[in-house]
Amino acid sequence: MIGNLQVLRAFAALAVVLYHTSYPLINGRPSDFQGVAIFFVISGFIMSYVVLKDDKQSKADKFLLHRFVRLVPFYWLCVVAFIYLSNLGLLNLSQTLPRLGALLANDWLGALRWVASGFNLTIHYSIQEIVKTLFFIPYKDVNGDYHPILGVGWTLNLEVYFFIIFALTLLWRKAYAPTIGYLEIYEICQL
Repeated sequence: MIGNLQVLRAFAALAVVLYHTSYPLINGRPSDFQGVAIFFVISGFIMSYVVLKDDKQSKADKFLLHRFVRLVPFYWLCVVAFIYLSNLGLLNLSQTLPRLGALLANDWLGALRWVASGFNLTIHYSIQEIVKTLFFIPYKDVNGDYHPILGVGWTLNLEVYFFIIFALTLLWRKAYAPTIGYLEIYEICQL
């Protein structure tokens, strides 16, 4: 049963990826098929099922550690890579590749300096924005929206919030964790 749900969760994640790439599916328009909501609901059910079934996973510290080890290192790598590529202007390849080609052809040392300049992570973002993004703390961006530097990270902010609520509920009463978890998922899906 859980295997089938994992496949459905994978399809929900794929639907979200397709939506973010603007890949047209229905009448030439992209659709996420409510992928985020489906993903969160299935994830909440699987977490509840595993925690209630397995005593090792029912301890709040083990639960949080397991989730954070799977999530945080890759997220941090993606955020730092995004900032680096943004600093180099590589998020807009049509403008950057000709510049890079000219630098490599005429001034290879200049090309090396340009590549090294991307390591100054505070060119476009403040230290506060970087720290808040890395530690899943929501903040208002320049447009007044609550988004981390890596825009799609907003879902991870919600997921981390859910993990913390779920773990605190495990500390209080293991049997209430699924109910409180589902209520939190319902609130998330209403956003």
